Amino acid sequence: MSIIILVLGLTVFIAHFLVYLFKKTGIPDVLILMMAGIVLGPITGVVSPDAFGQVGKVMTTIALIVILFESGVNLRLSTLFSALGQTMIITLVTFVFTAGVVALIMHLAGGLSWPLSFMTGAILGGTSSAVVIPLVNGLNMAQKPGTVLNLESGITDVLCILVAVGIANAAQPTSGGDIDNMAIGTSILLSFGGALLLGVGAGLSWALIMGRMRMVPNTIFTTVAYVFVIYGTAEYLQVSGAIASLAFGITIANVERIRLNVGNAVFEVAEVAAIDRAVFSEAVFLLKTFFFIYLGMSLQFKNITSVVLALLIIAPVYFGRFFIIRGLASRSYTQRDASLMTVMVPKGLAAAVLAMLPADYGFPEDEANLVLYTVFMVVLISIVLTAIMVILLEKSDLRNLYYRVFSTFAAEAAPAVPAVPAVSAVPAPESAAISTASPAPERAAAPPDMAPPTEPE
Repeated sequence: MSIIILVLGLTVFIAHFLVYLFKKTGIPDVLILMMAGIVLGPITGVVSPDAFGQVGKVMTTIALIVILFESGVNLRLSTLFSALGQTMIITLVTFVFTAGVVALIMHLAGGLSWPLSFMTGAILGGTSSAVVIPLVNGLNMAQKPGTVLNLESGITDVLCILVAVGIANAAQPTSGGDIDNMAIGTSILLSFGGALLLGVGAGLSWALIMGRMRMVPNTIFTTVAYVFVIYGTAEYLQVSGAIASLAFGITIANVERIRLNVGNAVFEVAEVAAIDRAVFSEAVFLLKTFFFIYLGMSLQFKNITSVVLALLIIAPVYFGRFFIIRGLASRSYTQRDASLMTVMVPKGLAAAVLAMLPADYGFPEDEANLVLYTVFMVVLISIVLTAIMVILLEKSDLRNLYYRVFSTFAAEAAPAVPAVPAVSAVPAPESAAISTASPAPERAAAPPDMAPPTEPE
């Protein structure tokens, strides 16, 4: 027991060091966490996922709830609306293309039914905010492409959950496995609409009482607890608890100031405090740390079929992304930023958590396990490939090849040339030196709530 407690404590410190290492080297921290899990699990057999029992499944659900809620809290509607043009085009085309490719491969090569194949496609259709956002910030991408990538990772989380859960609700094995195709669309609409109403309503009510709750001691975790209540209520009502959690987070972060008089009591909307955001961020950090280690321990390399399927999926997804960015991205983006955008399709936490859906919805065990292990392998390979490609595009001759392909995009800004002082007894005025220097390029916005992006092209 003492060793376990020691390892848990050291893991947190190591996770912080990995964040620092990522800023210095560009190697995603989640990749190293997964590798640590692989060493502890499949390679050495020191720890098995079975040792966690039901705790593992509970932790994955909690991770999904908190990740989505915290994403909602950090998403400003003004930022979302201002970047919708460019973001939505790239996001939707990438999602539909990826989901279609995955579904085709899982059906033809994996032997799964079309509904389960499309569910797998929806699970893998997005990008990982846990990988993309730190990469964008660490690479100092310009504001527009950086914001598009940040928003894409958040929007696709919603798309993945919405479509995957909708298909799962409509296609779970009943009546001998017969599927009502019309029910899939209806289920998606009902799941989304009901969850949205519940999340927004809960957000408005909580925003009105949150200020009064702060007057009570030791209530800093009540907001997170309320998210769990919302999720559980939504799932009990058979609507998407994940969407309800996300809608709740967006609502309490964006609701306008409201004053409500109920008898002699006055209720006024309280803003999400900085300490609340810090708590949410720390919770996500801890859950991400332990979840990716758990994910690495859960990988099964003995399942050759899942490895082959993962490789078959990865190749066309990255290849297609190259042409999507080449054809749809704004020509005002620099060659460097456009090149980096082509490799920003890693899969992560949302995909890994959603991989549990087939088993939860009663699909045959062998098919559910095939989806689970294939998704895990795609997550691992995509994170590794993204990390390698980013390093190559920044530090190898591959960059020149990409720049030639993206020759119609904006060239990199030339470095500022220092002013040459005039040969004169009178020193040159400062304005002359300033005018000869190139303006500093805009840098990428950090997560969406930090600064609104400029208008999309």
